[in-house]
Amino acid sequence: MTGPLAGLRVIGVGTRIAAPFCAGLLGALGADGIKIENPNAPDQGRLIGGGPAFTDKKMGVQYLTQGSNKKSLNLDLKKPKAREILRQFLKSADVFTENDAPGPAGEPGPGYEEVGAGEAACWEEGG
Repeated sequence: MTGPLAGLRVIGVGTRIAAPFCAGLLGALGADGIKIENPNAPDQGRLIGGGPAFTDKKMGVQYLTQGSNKKSLNLDLKKPKAREILRQFLKSADVFTENDAPGPAGEPGPGYEEVGAGEAACWEEGG
């Protein structure tokens, strides 16, 4: 993709609006986006908008618009192997977005302690 952010990689772990929207905007500006989604608890945006023709296929308009400009990867981050796969992806990331509730690092995704000091950047509210 081309654009002012071409060459940057964005890894996004998050559902609903904030993190997916942020990563989608960065993708629209040319960043290489990868959305990490839990196969056991998919993004709730898959069920919002467009009527049954979309939501029955778990392709609600909210998900389609916020998921545009990104690749997708299903990982259950409660499993150690999945967390290791995410750590490997984060080594090549320039930006990491997430909007999970605050909690111990790694529940369900990596926290600042795991990501903030590495090659990827992680911003938390108030941090």
